[in-house]
Amino acid sequence: MAKTESLLQGRLGNLIFYKVKGVTRIRSVPLSVRNPKTLAQQSVRKRLIAAVLFYRRLKTPL
Repeated sequence: MAKTESLLQGRLGNLIFYKVKGVTRIRSVPLSVRNPKTLAQQSVRKRLIAAVLFYRRLKTPL
């Protein structure tokens, strides 16, 4: 991880530029991504989606 004064955000080649507390940081793209598709992992993902949808409805003014 590195820090920069650049205002970039996103991916550029094999680098990812992202902000944390107003500071732009840089990291490399992982070589491989594990994405397990087990029943337990699918269940967790569904619960997270439900929580996000609930929160969006909750914070939206009527």
